[in-house]
Amino acid sequence: MSLAGCGLCKIERPLQRSHLLPRALYKAVMKSYFPHDPAPVWASQSDGTVLYANKQIVKYFLCSQCEDRFSKNGERVIANECFRNSFRFILQQKLMNSELSGKFNTQPYYHPKDLENIDSEKYKYYALSIIWRVTATGWKNADIDYLEGGLSPEYSTQIENYLLGGDPPNDIYITVYVDTNSGSEITPFMSLPSGGLVSEGHFSFFVPGVKFNVYVGEEADKDVSKEFSKQNTQLMFFLHDFKRMREYSEMKHAVTYELRPVGKLAKRQVTKHSKI
Repeated sequence: MSLAGCGLCKIERPLQRSHLLPRALYKAVMKSYFPHDPAPVWASQSDGTVLYANKQIVKYFLCSQCEDRFSKNGERVIANECFRNSFRFILQQKLMNSELSGKFNTQPYYHPKDLENIDSEKYKYYALSIIWRVTATGWKNADIDYLEGGLSPEYSTQIENYLLGGDPPNDIYITVYVDTNSGSEITPFMSLPSGGLVSEGHFSFFVPGVKFNVYVGEEADKDVSKEFSKQNTQLMFFLHDFKRMREYSEMKHAVTYELRPVGKLAKRQVTKHSKI
């Protein structure tokens, strides 16, 4: 623990060992497998490897008050409602038991105003907290280093103000995709944020069973900004088969065929192939 200005509130307080991705989500991934493995598979595009590793991205960045703010305003709900195991996927169950609100580009969607059993504000807060975290500072990870400073000062300041309890930022739109597969067919994984305003116009990341897309600015995706503005919302939920999602297929292909297994995973692969 060190004493310095907190990355969010800027008040000089003892800094905590802050996680880029909540520690509770790492636990969710580990406990979703049986038998439980304290070291899930970690894939890195930057060094071209895949291995078993309990590798959490951390740095001294936030004070305890802001850590608690992130936890109670989003992290706890997402960690509880994302895919946990074959019998527990609360967000999916809630959506499947709700009435559709309409269609956007042929995709059925759920508007937050029609979802009394889902605290959509927690999902918005969580998504923006992740995007702010990955762009506000460097995390010494080659897969995401390029995202540092990836928000303009205008949007970074608006999001900071919102995370501290202020008004929501303008012209930011969030889609939350939820896997429709049954529990035994879901691969529980999470990903580091990717994208960026310059390269793709938006950021995206996965938590177990859920994918977040965050579009920053009206020009990021004109169809999204137009429809969301028309519906007077900054967030919508969608049900989607992840096995048919391009990003999911690309990620699975990379882990299976492109990245080099090392350590215990490499030995396991050799044993597996020797039995064929």
